[in-house]
Amino acid sequence: MILQEAERNESLPRNVTTLKTTDPYGYFKTHSDIHTFMSEIADRFQMADALLLDKDGVVVYSMQKGFELGANLNTGIFSATRLTDVYRWSQSAPPQTFRFFDFAPLAGILPEYVSYIAAPIYDQKNYVGTLVFQISLDRFDQILSDNFQWKRSGLRETGEVIAYGPDGFMRNNSRLNYENPGEFQKLFSSSNKSQVPQIVKDRGTTAMAVSLPADKIRHYLRNDDILETGTDYLNAVSLMSIGKVQLPGGVEWILVAKSNFNETTGPINHYLIIFVIIGSLFLLISLLIGFFFSKQLIQPLNFLHSRISAQGNKIQEISYSSQDEFANIFKDFNKLANSYGQEQQEKTVLEQVVRTLNKVMFMVEIIPGFGGSLKAIIRKSNPIANELIGTPEAALIGSELSLWLELDLKDLIDQQRTEAHLKCLSGERIPLAITTVPMNNSAGRERFVIVGDDLRWKLEAERELRMKEDLLKASQVISKTGSFRWDLRLGKMIWSDEQFKLLGLNPNEVQPSYDLFKAMVHHEDVHILETALKQSGSGIREFHFEIRVRRADTHEFIWTNLMGLTEYDDKKNPVCTWGINQDITQMKKAEQELIAMKDEALKSSLAKSQFLAHMSHEIRTPMNAIMGMAELLKDTKLDPDQRYYLTIFQKASDVLMTLINDILDLSKIEAGEVSIENISFELHKMMTDVQEMMRPRAQIKGVEYSFDIGPGVSTFLMGDPTKLRQVLINLVSNSIKFTERGEIKVSVAKNPTKKDSLLISVSDTGVGIAPQKQHLIFQKFSQADSSITRRYGGTGLGLAISKSLVELMGGQIWFKSRENAGTTFFFTVPYREQSPGLQITPRMPETNLLSFADQIEARDLDKFRKIRILLADDTEDNRILFTHFFKNQPFEIIEAENGLEAVDKIKSSEFDIVFMDVQMPEMDGYAATSIIREWERTTQHSHIPIIALTAHALSDDKQKSLNAGCDDHVTKPFKKDVLLGVINRYTMN
Repeated sequence: MILQEAERNESLPRNVTTLKTTDPYGYFKTHSDIHTFMSEIADRFQMADALLLDKDGVVVYSMQKGFELGANLNTGIFSATRLTDVYRWSQSAPPQTFRFFDFAPLAGILPEYVSYIAAPIYDQKNYVGTLVFQISLDRFDQILSDNFQWKRSGLRETGEVIAYGPDGFMRNNSRLNYENPGEFQKLFSSSNKSQVPQIVKDRGTTAMAVSLPADKIRHYLRNDDILETGTDYLNAVSLMSIGKVQLPGGVEWILVAKSNFNETTGPINHYLIIFVIIGSLFLLISLLIGFFFSKQLIQPLNFLHSRISAQGNKIQEISYSSQDEFANIFKDFNKLANSYGQEQQEKTVLEQVVRTLNKVMFMVEIIPGFGGSLKAIIRKSNPIANELIGTPEAALIGSELSLWLELDLKDLIDQQRTEAHLKCLSGERIPLAITTVPMNNSAGRERFVIVGDDLRWKLEAERELRMKEDLLKASQVISKTGSFRWDLRLGKMIWSDEQFKLLGLNPNEVQPSYDLFKAMVHHEDVHILETALKQSGSGIREFHFEIRVRRADTHEFIWTNLMGLTEYDDKKNPVCTWGINQDITQMKKAEQELIAMKDEALKSSLAKSQFLAHMSHEIRTPMNAIMGMAELLKDTKLDPDQRYYLTIFQKASDVLMTLINDILDLSKIEAGEVSIENISFELHKMMTDVQEMMRPRAQIKGVEYSFDIGPGVSTFLMGDPTKLRQVLINLVSNSIKFTERGEIKVSVAKNPTKKDSLLISVSDTGVGIAPQKQHLIFQKFSQADSSITRRYGGTGLGLAISKSLVELMGGQIWFKSRENAGTTFFFTVPYREQSPGLQITPRMPETNLLSFADQIEARDLDKFRKIRILLADDTEDNRILFTHFFKNQPFEIIEAENGLEAVDKIKSSEFDIVFMDVQMPEMDGYAATSIIREWERTTQHSHIPIIALTAHALSDDKQKSLNAGCDDHVTKPFKKDVLLGVINRYTMN
């Protein structure tokens, strides 16, 4: 209204200056000019406030100073106010337009409900700011009540005009609430049991508090002018005239002019008697005339009316049997009812589809706007649109589409499929794919249904696809891997960027093809490529091979790894081949270096093994003579001092042999030459054997020794008893060495922390281990500290060997120790019981020859016949020792200094047993044994027991002896009882 009047009075002088500077508000000379101008306009039209916003959304002027000057509507607490919506609209509004902004359901931080009239300010074509007038609810009370003079407007005692917004709420105060609040509260509370009466009482007005039902609002908005009698908001019967008013910006209000029904009809009650008499005469005449035509006319109509009334809101077919003039009416009605029923069904289905459809939908109406422009006003929206925007449908109806959808109106009218953004109250902008459908409208206005598909998933999928493409490119660059696709039908190939780079080609200069790639393959590898692709095209879908390819830029050959597959159609015909091509040149170089390093390591290991074997042989050979002579010397007559010296001599020899055996054991473990057996054994017997072996040593020191096997542990087990016995002997020996008094206890129980596992512990009350030295315990050649080493001696290999053996058996080993309180070693081994009914066949370990000989005495040998023994050894000391061992035995010992001499003696004489040294001049023991066995086969001579007597003590050496044809293997230094046991074993039969 303000701006329209301004247009009508263009020629009137105004108290403003013309724009001459770049300052958008430079046409005001001073703040007083602004204030004077604004106050004049506001007073003239009774505006609550007037504001100026600059182009950046900053409040530069407020007449009432009700809004903080300098406040920015884009940020902070003011960004969620209704005024912010005004500013955002004005940014894109064309020149010479204005718009009314209705009262919002919630006013944000403002203390009361307000509305705005706004217009953008342009400097020629440039937007510079916004002029905003604020209108309060009180102003609408004045306008609709003629300044509270209802009688002057002809509304008598109770009449009034009420304005309702599209949300159904009143926009002005009730006349009764204004004139008599107490009476209003009494009537309104009796008809309304909600909290609304209290809200009206607190605010002092019914505006934005009292509302009409949503169905009435929709009814009023769909119709232009309505005159009806009904109940008002106080449940009073009133005569009402209802109409719509179009406000700038597309907002529609409903105006209801109402008056109490009794008050309106009061003036005609005086003439009611006359009207009744005259009416009665006419009624009597009419009844007489109608009586004759009732059956033909009134009765069918009454019948039709009663049936329709009985149907209520439903319209169904009516059965009518007469064939009079009304029969056609009933037929037409039934056709209409049938058509209406189908349309209602279709409408219901369509509404259900619209409600469940996951699409944004608006029904809009095109109306003329200010200055000849067109505007799209929202008449309906679906729940998806309401939910995404964040406001109920009532708040959207009547608003302009451009507030919520960034859409060119021309595209809507031209029914162009386009894309737009839905503006949400949360600030989010949702991309939509828009489709418009025109609707028929009897009012002559264009209406459209707008359907929007949410494109967020599409954009997210595109973003994810781009990310995956970037990741693929990056991974190809990092791994030096190219990719390709070969269309076998068209013969065309596609290469990735990294494929061109890998081959040293420029993608802008060459066309990828199979022939080009084949020409770059090394001539020796072409057949690999052709064979692989041929197999892939003949049914073998996948291929994988390595070839060399010459790069086009450096002309050097690189190794590439090709992997891929071939796709087939429904008829099993190959369609395309695709795969990857990776540069593995560096991998190949590393592989060759590893092979070379492995060869060097194998050579080093072989040299180490050879060195150990040689050193073992060289040490054991003199040790054999030393220990053997000491044993012979022990059998002679010695005085106490001599016997004491001899005992020290023998102990030193035993320590030296233990060291040699430990080094060999550790070497075999490190070389991987130790294998774990899985044979049957009896746990209790093995524990008893260890006890019998170790208890004498403990008793010498006055230390108790015992063992126990826990409940539930079977004594018949499967495993490697030899390795288990060796670990136990090492741990018990260690405990005996470091325990001066107390006890040593070995315990066997089921492992509580791991199923199918045994937990074995060896506890002592010895010196213990200092905490700072415990980390050294399982290291090779180390003990707790140097002082202990000097006091107790030892190589420091026993625990290292035990740890390795336990781990080889699939277990773990650890310990707990307190200094001066004792140590407990724990280790686990797999627990496997023997199958029921399995016959235990104990296997004699390698050391059984030692114990076996303890049971043999010289008297067990046949005293009536001398046993002929051939001893082949190149070392005279060994031959002397052997013969002196058995000088008092019924043995005839024949000596040979090498293998060749031994073969000749066997062929020329008979022997009961042969002891064959392995390393001899002329012919070694292996070759001699092989020749003897071949001679036995060719001559059918009886089998002669041959025992390898050697300083070679590795497991490979024993197997080598057995492979050569030897029956057994005895290592040097040998002992008398061991040799006696072997002789008795192989000659007693």
